[in-house]
Amino acid sequence: MKTDKVADVDSRGNAVVKKQKIKQNGLKKKPSGKKPLKDITAVMNRKPVRKIVEYYYFLKEEVDARRLQAAVGEEWFEKADIWPELNLMEVVMNYDSLIFQDAAECFIDPADLAWFEEQGIKTKYQISYDTGDIDDVRKVMKNVMNAIGGVICSDTDDFEPSYTVERLEKLV
Repeated sequence: MKTDKVADVDSRGNAVVKKQKIKQNGLKKKPSGKKPLKDITAVMNRKPVRKIVEYYYFLKEEVDARRLQAAVGEEWFEKADIWPELNLMEVVMNYDSLIFQDAAECFIDPADLAWFEEQGIKTKYQISYDTGDIDDVRKVMKNVMNAIGGVICSDTDDFEPSYTVERLEKLV
């Protein structure tokens, strides 16, 4: 005859039987000695590791941070902060921010300056963003480039590859 162990007594004085844990196959569950797994949702909800990339955004006219902010579009305007004294704009995104930083002082090489002169470039921004935000970056840049023009160029000796508004889908 099998008897269960009495673990406690309820408020009426009746014995409360301690139930043994049983696996689905009917065998008793033995302690494994291993630590329990972390909450799986915490592991699953971690943001993937991304990387920050940098490009240049060149324009053939004088454009300041206020004008950039006005060009981001209605959807992004509230997420765009500017620092006029630094000629800097930040658009808050999901993983990080799309940042436009004045890059006029970055270029001192005579070859770069000659190229800017040939191309008629008057405004230079360095832009940076998290690759996880690329779809939103493309939306913002499409709005900006449709409003004020310009071209996105790589940080290479010849600024290639470059991206016009028609080629933004290739931007990574």
